[in-house]
Parts: sequence; structure tokens; C-alpha cells
Amino acid sequence: MILLANVASVYIAEKKYKQAEPLLEECVKLSGRVFPAGHPVFRNILKTYSFVLAKLNRSDEAARARAQSEVLLAFPEHFN
Repeated sequence: MILLANVASVYIAEKKYKQAEPLLEECVKLSGRVFPAGHPVFRNILKTYSFVLAKLNRSDEAARARAQSEVLLAFPEHFN
């Protein structure tokens, strides 16, 4: 999962958001199974995924991912 996130980061740096999106989507799925919900890695992947979705003009999906990361940040104890 970390390797996928790192490759996605390279695509983001190169502004290749379309290539980064499926990698980050998989990272979100995997991190949801590997880390507790309030884990900082899980939150950061959600924020990065939200950023990429916004760059791809998928604002509704981006808002959902951003909101999920913010809820996890505010109330991590409710998701463990």
C-alpha cells in the first residue's frame, strides 16, 4: 500500500492525476483494512485522494473523501 501511495505521489508531482487516481483508490481500500480508522496514514491517503479527485473535476467525490478524513481527524476514537 505504501508503495502504491509513493507511485501515486510521483504521478501527482508530474501532474498525471488520472494515473494517480486508481492507485490512491486502492490505497484507500487497503488502508481501511490495515489501519484503524483514525490512523494518520489512513487520513493522509484520504486527503491525497481528495486532492486528486478535485484535480480531475470530481468535486462531489473529492468532498466526500475530504469530509471522511476530517471526521477521522476530529473523532478518531469513534472509529477504532
